[in-house]
Amino acid sequence: MRVPFSLQMAIFITVLLIPGVLFLCQIWRLHPLYTDSSVRESVRTSMTDVAAREGWLLSDMLVTGVTADHVRLHHREHLRGADREFCVMIALADRSLHSCDEKLS
Repeated sequence: MRVPFSLQMAIFITVLLIPGVLFLCQIWRLHPLYTDSSVRESVRTSMTDVAAREGWLLSDMLVTGVTADHVRLHHREHLRGADREFCVMIALADRSLHSCDEKLS
């Protein structure tokens, strides 16, 4: 049985759209890093300062969201045994740490 070309094309486009939408969602949460150099620099210095202050490695910090006011990240300590992971937000104004459950103003 031969599958019609139009059905093949529809399946192909669907297979391309699913990962495309997933990548678009990730890019949208991080778009200030790509579009605003002042936010990008502020995020970089804030993460470096917090990592030095808390004794964290930058490689243990995964950025999951950025706004003009704060950066949301997951910190995962890579230790032997079970790795402890938690979500924190860094306020870019004063580089203070906040739990992701807190509401920043």
